[in-house]
Amino acid sequence: MHTVSNTGATNMLNTNELIALYKDESFKTAFIANYIEKGVHLHVAQKEFITAFDLIANDIGNQDRPAIKLSPARSIKSTFLMISSYGLSFDPNEKEVYVYGEYRDNEKIGLGVTLGYRGMRRIAMYSGKVKVITSEIVYESDSFTWLGADKAPSFASTGRNQDDNISCGFVTIRLIDNSVVSFKMSAAELLQIENDNIKMEAEFSGDPNNSLYKSAWRERCLRAALWRSAYREYQHLFTDTGKVINNEGKLEPETESSSAFETMMAEALAEHDNQQAVNG
Repeated sequence: MHTVSNTGATNMLNTNELIALYKDESFKTAFIANYIEKGVHLHVAQKEFITAFDLIANDIGNQDRPAIKLSPARSIKSTFLMISSYGLSFDPNEKEVYVYGEYRDNEKIGLGVTLGYRGMRRIAMYSGKVKVITSEIVYESDSFTWLGADKAPSFASTGRNQDDNISCGFVTIRLIDNSVVSFKMSAAELLQIENDNIKMEAEFSGDPNNSLYKSAWRERCLRAALWRSAYREYQHLFTDTGKVINNEGKLEPETESSSAFETMMAEALAEHDNQQAVNG
């Protein structure tokens, strides 16, 4: 449980600053231009602007996290510009990026960001360096031969029988120059992620069966976990700055320079996504 002093005064100050930010035409122009640069249609970019501020208005926080609107306006501004510069959707249903308030040292409030697996995929595809991405969960009844990290594995599925034991998972990324990089994850690693999520769900809701890993969405969840791991391994291929995420993983872009946005992005994302992102 956290408490913040002068909450009423802070709310009023932040409200006034956020209204000013919403009305800031230079900020809005830069925000929308970032999406257009990524090939997003104008009306979609304009909708993202509205969605971003809807998040601020509708988020009330909880006992562990403060409302987004309590974050400093400068933090919200820089974070929103950084997210838009990667063409990521603010719509939580898109599962590309998750924005939330968080407590920092000395009870200060900042803006936290977790990149969803779809956001990782979008960054890769928007980079202009990737032609196609393939990810598969391999079962023991499938035909599979690993040929190394610089070749696509030999794989043939006998059908999606999810009652079969998992053998491994792999991601193959074909780059624009037609070269290939591949990533393999063992069954033990995948099942550990699954078990951790089930345990977390049991602690969070009291019922482990609420985990999507215990549902018909299990394979999709495993694919998402597989892709997140592959992205961390090969992220240097997708961005000019090289590393985009670390093993700690939150974006804290409280700066006003675009070069610093890149630096902050290079220190981004969680090894373990938040509950919403894991279930996405």
